[in-house]
Amino acid sequence: MERLRESADHPRAELPGSTTVTTGVYAAVGQFSTDYTQVFPTLLLAVLPAMVFFIVMQRHIIGGLVAGATKG
Repeated sequence: MERLRESADHPRAELPGSTTVTTGVYAAVGQFSTDYTQVFPTLLLAVLPAMVFFIVMQRHIIGGLVAGATKG
C-alpha cells in the first residue's frame, strides 16, 4: 500500500505519482516534439466517461431537450 504524502503547497494528502489528466497530457507535449503515444490514450481516458454517460442517458437527454423546446 502506498503511503500518502502532503506537500507544502498542497495540504491535502495525495498518492505518490498521481496526476490529473490535463497534467498527463501537458507532460507529453514538448516545445519541439509531442509524444502522441501518450497524448491520445490520456485524452481517451478523459473523454470516455462523458461519452459512456451520454450513450447510456441519450434517450433522457434528448427527451428533455424536446420537452423544453415545445411551446405550451
